[in-house]
Amino acid sequence: MSEEAVQGEARTPSPSRMTLRKKIVPFEQGGPDEEPLFINYVQVAHAGGSAYIDVGVIPLDEILSQSSEATFLVLSRLVMSRETMMGLRDQITQLLASQDRNVDLAQTIP
Repeated sequence: MSEEAVQGEARTPSPSRMTLRKKIVPFEQGGPDEEPLFINYVQVAHAGGSAYIDVGVIPLDEILSQSSEATFLVLSRLVMSRETMMGLRDQITQLLASQDRNVDLAQTIP
């Protein structure tokens, strides 16, 4: 599954329905405390009771180009159970809700 054509419907960034060529980037040594993984695109799939999450980047020059095709460089693939994915969903929902509340409070303070 190192290179395959997929239809992209990203929210951030939104490559406006461009066709993505997926390419797996070789793993390099480094820890998350020294080199946190930056991503701008995520793709999720489900197979055999597990969730697969490919995380990586679509290069900025490809996002800005008017081409209908771009390369999704997969930096890591996460595989987890449905229960773990639901826990991840709940944590993300809670984080976004708390950030929304903080923004609302910041706007009401003179």
